[in-house]
Amino acid sequence: MQVRYWDVKDNSSVEQRVFRADDNLVVLSGLFPYTQYAVEVMAYNAAGVGPANTPPLYATTTESGNHLRIMAAAARLICTVSSVY
Repeated sequence: MQVRYWDVKDNSSVEQRVFRADDNLVVLSGLFPYTQYAVEVMAYNAAGVGPANTPPLYATTTESGNHLRIMAAAARLICTVSSVY
């Protein structure tokens, strides 16, 4: 899967990461506390990148949790984003 995420207040700081094909649970780390992030998840394989989930998913990090956990189902692009405590 490919994940694009950004701080909602600063749309210019878009990050993009590619994860192994068999990963259906990934953790984004190094995020800022108390920050709202928008997250888009796309299928990614040898054929290329699929469309992003629409609309983006939103999650806010906690004081001690500078991570977001992303789960995506392989058969269909069903995503959930949650803060890690």
